[in-house]
Amino acid sequence: MTTEPLLVDDYLQLQLPDDAQISPDGRWVAYVQAAMAKEGADKPVRNQLWITAADGNAARPLTAGASQDKAPRWAPAGDRLAFLSDRGEPGKGFQIYLLPMAGGEATALTSVKGRIAEIAWCRDGRHIAFTMADPAPEAQGDVIHFEEHPLFQRLYMVDAATGDVRGLSPEGVQVWEFAESASGEEFAVVASAAPWEWSWYEAWVGRVPAAGGPIAEVCRVAGRQVASPVWSPDGQQIAFLAGALSDRGSVGAGLWVVPASGGEVRHVTEGYEGSCTWLVWQEPRHLLFMGYEGLEATIGRVRLDGKVELLYKAEVGFGPRWQPRFSLDRSGTHLATVREDLRNLPEVWVTDLAAAKLDWQRCSDVNPQAAAMERGAARIIRWQAPDGMAIEGVLLTPPDWEQGASGAPTGGEAGGPLPLAVIVHGGPTALYGARTSWLWAPYLATRGVAVLMPNPRGSTGRGLAFAEANLGDMGGADLQDILAGVDACIEMGVADPDRLGIGGWSYGGYMTAWATTQTDRFKAAVVGAGICNWTSFHGTSEIPTWDAAYLKDQPYGGEAYRRWSPLTHVAEVKAATLILHGEQDTCVPVGQAYEWFRALKEHGVKTFLRVYPREPHGPRERAHVKDMQEAAVAWLVAHLKV
Repeated sequence: MTTEPLLVDDYLQLQLPDDAQISPDGRWVAYVQAAMAKEGADKPVRNQLWITAADGNAARPLTAGASQDKAPRWAPAGDRLAFLSDRGEPGKGFQIYLLPMAGGEATALTSVKGRIAEIAWCRDGRHIAFTMADPAPEAQGDVIHFEEHPLFQRLYMVDAATGDVRGLSPEGVQVWEFAESASGEEFAVVASAAPWEWSWYEAWVGRVPAAGGPIAEVCRVAGRQVASPVWSPDGQQIAFLAGALSDRGSVGAGLWVVPASGGEVRHVTEGYEGSCTWLVWQEPRHLLFMGYEGLEATIGRVRLDGKVELLYKAEVGFGPRWQPRFSLDRSGTHLATVREDLRNLPEVWVTDLAAAKLDWQRCSDVNPQAAAMERGAARIIRWQAPDGMAIEGVLLTPPDWEQGASGAPTGGEAGGPLPLAVIVHGGPTALYGARTSWLWAPYLATRGVAVLMPNPRGSTGRGLAFAEANLGDMGGADLQDILAGVDACIEMGVADPDRLGIGGWSYGGYMTAWATTQTDRFKAAVVGAGICNWTSFHGTSEIPTWDAAYLKDQPYGGEAYRRWSPLTHVAEVKAATLILHGEQDTCVPVGQAYEWFRALKEHGVKTFLRVYPREPHGPRERAHVKDMQEAAVAWLVAHLKV
């Protein structure tokens, strides 16, 4: 049966649930419902707060209007909900609001001048801790003083009754994350000496008194980034996640423990072939975690001796995508999260950890119209790299294409192998899991293109050794992993070797440009926010500490910066290349796009460049998202002769 191609507009009509927070008594779940994109340049993405009964009864909105409402957090007594909103000054910063759950309007608790990032109720139920960046000084002229006036993000506390705010951490130290101790007398923090994004790669775990004072350094993990600190119930230890993390907020790492007073740092999950994304310390000797083993999502317990007990493992994906997490009720047994799988879009789900087998209850129906959207047939496939390493990924085929038991194709309009597009994920420490959000993949599948989404070495989900296997080798063995996946699709009878394309965003954009310099197998490429010149990237990106760590070399005179730059090998490119980039991208500056376009053009390669004004590392405005998606799909479809 032939189906109509999926339209980008169909996806842009969807709402996304996020940040599911279960009430202390386990009866309710508050969550964020967000639009897919901004309606215009001067309009932020609209977020609303919703609430649903944990037993699956009908959900209802808690807030309305054109404001951004996010980060719902239950008071320990369950009588109030704190959240962040920009309703006071839309698009100009967030304040903390309190919503009484017995009825009534939300009221502003704070009226601070800085930029609030994260909030959390204190255990006493009388205070809320939060991080906030120093307010920017009034502009004097239109000169940009680059990295001259640091604005530090600090830890604060506000009295939930009076609104009085006081600072806890000192001036001149950046606080990225925080967690309250069981006694309420201290906070664990992820801190760094500078507030710039590159400084996060040099962050460490510290402690600060709840009464305020200096931050005492607890530990550093050499060569690895730290995130998500939590205290043991007895206050004696701090657990956290650490690994080679390519992006702040994108976490899939190992679990580490250190005495709260400092001392030996232990990698508790050393040797575990899985990745942790979230953790809660429930008992003195074990932690509850969420994570991945390969492409399967996991929930489990890990003891301090390293023994892992899985409570759940399945072909699903938890939310949010970059750092899946959960919330627990007061008893620690009822868990809420956002969940999806290869066929079903994200929804809010609840489960009982005390049950012998986790029985999930869906609590929301955010996108009922999505059931009629045909996105192609997705499945997990596995293959071997040239060195024998097992690699896996997601394969998406058109809705009307079937394959016989022998591996020979039995359906599809062409009656034979399909054009294949490889879509490489960003990161590189990220992964394709059992999800429905695959960049351009569903639009390609409904137009007759098979799509391979590989997880080469350097991806998360397989433990630290696998995630760090491409350090100093980005574009080496990881590219061979990807090419072996293409070969596997050809051998399966899925892919036509003469109609291959490749594309991706961020690290995926870099790997796309790099792949076209190393092989002429790909007829077309889409480079989204990709790197072509590592030296100029280092000099213009907000994260120069990242490339130095991942290339394992020095940027000035270092051989790796020349060797692994696509620009060095541009004369080898044959693939018709579309380049897509945000004009205000500070992570991968737009100069990378201009350099790659100019080099390809002057080497006679068919190429077009689309730059999206006002956009950061990924398009946010609806018109730009639509154009980016449609342009990439049209380019690959046309050049793969679908």
